[in-house]
Parts: sequence; C-alpha cells; structure tokens
Amino acid sequence: MRDLLSEPRLEREGELAAARGRSWQSNPYLRREQMPLATGESLCAWARKHDAWQRGFERGGLAADGRHGAVDGR
Repeated sequence: MRDLLSEPRLEREGELAAARGRSWQSNPYLRREQMPLATGESLCAWARKHDAWQRGFERGGLAADGRHGAVDGR
C-alpha cells in the first residue's frame, strides 16, 4: 500500500504552518479523526506522520525567527 502522505511532504506542511504563524496545536494528527482509534492505523504509523509534521513545524518556526519553534516559548 502506497503512503500518500510521505514524511517529506508532512514536514513541508509543518514548515508552512509555522511560517503562517500557526500553533503547534494545528498539527492535523492531533485531531480526533486522525488518531489511530479513529483511522485504524497502528500507533507507530500515526506517530511517524505526527512527528514528521512536528519536525517541519519546529524547523519552519526556527527558520522564521525562532518564535514558533522554540520549546521554551521564545
């Protein structure tokens, strides 16, 4: 089965969200309908997608100016 949401694509989506000033909570894999219980996918598969988006978000936030990607809220 082909994964239509590859990790590089999800990272780019996370970067774009950060560049647009969105919150880390805008990660689509935090929505109830994207959770493993709702989708039937394994926790491991879900975590890969969640983490890919988050990596991109953190990298995008740091690239913008450090405000969005900083863990301590700076």
